[in-house]
Amino acid sequence: MGPVFTQAALAPGLRYRLTLQGGVQRGDLETSKALQLSVNGGADWFRPEPLPSQLTAHEAIYIVMGQGVPLAARLLAPPLPGTPETLTLTLELLPPAPKCQASTECDDGNACTVDTCTSEGACEHEQVLCVAGTACTPDPGAAVPPSSENEAPAPSDDTCVDATWPSLVVNGALDMTLECGVDAWMDPGASAMDACGAVPVRTYNSGHDAYGPGPNPCAEGTYSVQYIAWNALGYTTKAIRAVKVDDRTPPTLKLKGPAFMTHPCGSQWQDPGVEAFDACYGYIAPEVKWQGEVNGWIEGTYTKVYTLTDSGGNAALPVSRTIQVVHCPWK
Repeated sequence: MGPVFTQAALAPGLRYRLTLQGGVQRGDLETSKALQLSVNGGADWFRPEPLPSQLTAHEAIYIVMGQGVPLAARLLAPPLPGTPETLTLTLELLPPAPKCQASTECDDGNACTVDTCTSEGACEHEQVLCVAGTACTPDPGAAVPPSSENEAPAPSDDTCVDATWPSLVVNGALDMTLECGVDAWMDPGASAMDACGAVPVRTYNSGHDAYGPGPNPCAEGTYSVQYIAWNALGYTTKAIRAVKVDDRTPPTLKLKGPAFMTHPCGSQWQDPGVEAFDACYGYIAPEVKWQGEVNGWIEGTYTKVYTLTDSGGNAALPVSRTIQVVHCPWK
């Protein structure tokens, strides 16, 4: 099927909204999947992805970026019965996406993302594991109801019994280290067997049982996770895993505002400040130290250096800002 719509070259870097209204049929083909586009005169075709939030049974909206070449479109199926025979395909130029000036303009309301404004004026939202000592990972679900130490089933005449201790195998290392704010806690678990087969293993403080929240990957410390298995005769085997949450990752420092500033003589220079983030402790700007003074009444070039060391002793790469005081009338 040949193109049903052709547009002159779309300006490179600009955004366009393409709207398809009507209905199509071909087996289970939906309207949103019926459109194909080409940017090389119909030699090659691709199917664009519609905006999910604006997708209906008889309308699909797409956002396309201009590439400086003509855009062609075609449909893969005829209209649905009972719908207008003519489908509407419209192209609309969108205004340029707004550019940010500061990271405060990029706040997406999600406490579990680090919102930054790039040098190109685009907002970025990096997902983080921890905020203020609390993990951003999903709730592991309901805890397993407590089990009694005395709940070992009483053997019956036809039940296999083993009058020895079960063999308990803990998956992974008994001594584990998690990087605070970087590594999420996932219990590797354990298994047990005796001569009669598999033996249930109870866990304590794994985060998936009723005996404790488990290791907190957002707070330094050493946590214990216990595994216990007992067979039908009550023979019991235990093991303890030690999980150390350690902070070995340096925090990051980023200047707010430019690295070079000019300041008109005769007033106090206002420091735009810095952004300070630590994977384990979150936003720690109050911990930033600085060196260098700026005298707003004396012409010259001044340098201010910012440093940061987190409570784990990890130092961030320092950043600096140069300030030039100019145009003193009393020079």
